[in-house]
Amino acid sequence: MTAIKPTFTQKDFSRADKLDKISIYKIISTLQIVKGEVTYISREYPSEEALIPSEEHPFSHFLLKAYLHKRS
Repeated sequence: MTAIKPTFTQKDFSRADKLDKISIYKIISTLQIVKGEVTYISREYPSEEALIPSEEHPFSHFLLKAYLHKRS
């Protein structure tokens, strides 16, 4: 779950300053997903209470990494 709180610098003013807890990250693959990570651009892990964008992470999305099992 990601907590996004857009600011008034975003182009959609109707969403500005409203908390939105959404799951927007999806991985679709025919391979088995072994592990996944969601991080800031600094590679640190966000807490459940983290709001983005913030001074530390001025983006409205996190980075997503997935480890897939390669078929033999």
